[in-house]
Amino acid sequence: MVMMVAGVAANPAYAGEARRTVFGTMPDGHDVAAVTLTNARGTSVTVIALGATLQSVVVPDRYGKHADV
Repeated sequence: MVMMVAGVAANPAYAGEARRTVFGTMPDGHDVAAVTLTNARGTSVTVIALGATLQSVVVPDRYGKHADV
């Protein structure tokens, strides 16, 4: 299946996953969630729910080694 968006062909996204964990706890006892999105190639981003803060971006370098930038 190929979708056309504004005249540009878009292929289906690579399979990936979303994982939710507890990043920490607020002084009032509420948990702060962290959501990590990872694609099939191992690239990932982690966002914490407190202010939608970008915590981590893991991407491959020119040699294919993944690192948190």
